[in-house]
Amino acid sequence: MVIIKLALIFSIAVMGALGAYLYELLARTKYLSGSTSIGLDVISGFHILSLVSIGVIILCLYKKTMNLAFLEPVLIFSLLIEVSFIGLNINGTVWYITK
Repeated sequence: MVIIKLALIFSIAVMGALGAYLYELLARTKYLSGSTSIGLDVISGFHILSLVSIGVIILCLYKKTMNLAFLEPVLIFSLLIEVSFIGLNINGTVWYITK
């Protein structure tokens, strides 16, 4: 149970960092009025880290390791970060560099 709680704390920290990176990307695109390019490894890493963190949060919801009133907003925040980044990829605001 302690390992799951530590994984949850690490996942929350990772999602906070990904949220800050998403905000930085929005600032680089002048809040969706332009576009920017980043490496394909950065895009893949963002999605992998986000999905692993969301998986840990869902596992903690299933195991009821913490209060649900705390975990549900964290899950919603995490899903919003991932969906926002997917939207930026789909509409072409953030695109990858080919080498």
